[in-house]
Amino acid sequence: MNKKTVSREVVTSVGIIGSFAASNSWANDVLFSYDAGNNVWQTEALDFVDGDEFLIRFNASWDGSNKYGDATSKSSEVEGGYELVQGSEAANIKIPSAGTYVMKLYGNHTPFVLVMEKQ
Repeated sequence: MNKKTVSREVVTSVGIIGSFAASNSWANDVLFSYDAGNNVWQTEALDFVDGDEFLIRFNASWDGSNKYGDATSKSSEVEGGYELVQGSEAANIKIPSAGTYVMKLYGNHTPFVLVMEKQ
């Protein structure tokens, strides 16, 4: 039997980056924190205006394996969630409407699921 190898990249940060932070504007990630009790990554409350877009990134990397977007297919597993697309072709996620949101990332699903929880 041939030997097989497995490689993995350690995730040191999970962030959201986009046009939602006027002073930031695609410059720096806003980091998620891990909520072990609910097994979910979530952001602080973030303000968005109509037309804002964003992506989810691991390790502040634009590499396709670390970039997640699209969020147009509804999740059948997480109520109110959208399945994320991984890769260099993943489109920006558009905010549904202006307001303050807490973003919740369920990384224990395949594909990953994002919930945009309006406050």
